[in-house]
Amino acid sequence: MKYQQFQLWSLIKKWLLSLGVWSMLIMPVWGETCYVLVESTGSYEAKTVEFLSLSLIRQFVEWVEMVPPSGVGPNECVYRVAVVEDREGLEVVLSGQRSSSFGDSKLRGKEGLKQGLLNAIYRSGTASREKLCEAYADLVNECSQSNQAAPVTPPVVVAPAAKATTAPPNSEPEEVAPEESPPVHQRTAQEEPSTPFLPPPPRPVKDLTLKVFVGPLSSQDFTLVMDQDSSSQYALDTGGFTLGARWFPGLSIPVSATFLWYRGDINSLTYSEDSEEDSEAEPVVTYPSGFSSRSIVSVEYNWFFANWFENWFLQRFSLFAGMGFHSVSVEIGDTDPETINSRGIGFVFGTDYTFDNNMFAMFIVGIGGDNTIGGTVVDQIRDAGGNPTVSTTVTSLSIGYSF
Repeated sequence: MKYQQFQLWSLIKKWLLSLGVWSMLIMPVWGETCYVLVESTGSYEAKTVEFLSLSLIRQFVEWVEMVPPSGVGPNECVYRVAVVEDREGLEVVLSGQRSSSFGDSKLRGKEGLKQGLLNAIYRSGTASREKLCEAYADLVNECSQSNQAAPVTPPVVVAPAAKATTAPPNSEPEEVAPEESPPVHQRTAQEEPSTPFLPPPPRPVKDLTLKVFVGPLSSQDFTLVMDQDSSSQYALDTGGFTLGARWFPGLSIPVSATFLWYRGDINSLTYSEDSEEDSEAEPVVTYPSGFSSRSIVSVEYNWFFANWFENWFLQRFSLFAGMGFHSVSVEIGDTDPETINSRGIGFVFGTDYTFDNNMFAMFIVGIGGDNTIGGTVVDQIRDAGGNPTVSTTVTSLSIGYSF
């Protein structure tokens, strides 16, 4: 019991130390972050105004985040959004250190809120107006005005002089009917919006160049079977931490490359013997000193929930799975340690969730990679006529930052 308490306390200390080192590593590289602060919402829900503001500002101006629970300082970059409604429609006021503007709309519901925000972003002067007009030409007033074609003056053709004719005394000039211009389509609030309302999506894949992570809660299970025809085996349980990075090359297909390194101390060593005389023999558990390490270099395919769901919470999840090279090393004992090594091709899979501040949480699993084994323990079993096999699994719950 005391040993287990000691192991738990050691794991907690490593976790706290990992968080401290991680904070010192990533804090110097954080640049200026802009936030969206909703000051008034009218009759709309605060989350609706906040999510739609985040989505449109991210799409046409720059990357912005929600205001953290701790608040923001007076010198922070903040986009302040205020919604004011009256009988004729609504106005959206967008103000901050970089720009101040307003947008109006006579539509109701989410479509009216979207039109007001788009008009305000267009008039702020900081948006990509060409990109905005391509996506929402029917909602932005200035886009529809600039797209109207200027009247073309027909060329003047001088006709040859005609012979003079005398009109009858009682004749009246012929009336020419004016040409009818095509009817102008007026958008009404009852019409369905051309584009659905979507909450703010997670950061685009092309922008996720690098994701660095540390796993303070990690473990590795290592099982060595003495022979293929025997169930006698050693089971090694270790606990430690992982460090690694995932790189997204920005290709047309969502692939990534991952490097992971694990280091953990031995928690317990369990030996189970295949005995015909005593089939119910209990396994022998010991607590030797030693450590286990693992390195993985793999390539994965990614599935992003943003392509499937409109729910803002689910959109931030992703799944990944792939294969790569695994290398595992175990040392048992302090003086003249016994060693076990394995390497080969194995599998990697997991899931992660991205937060607004570019932080993410990830659960990753590495299995296999035990095609070639060696070490002093393996050599002793082979010298005794055995044919040992190894199976390993590493799991890690990690936190990280996306660059």
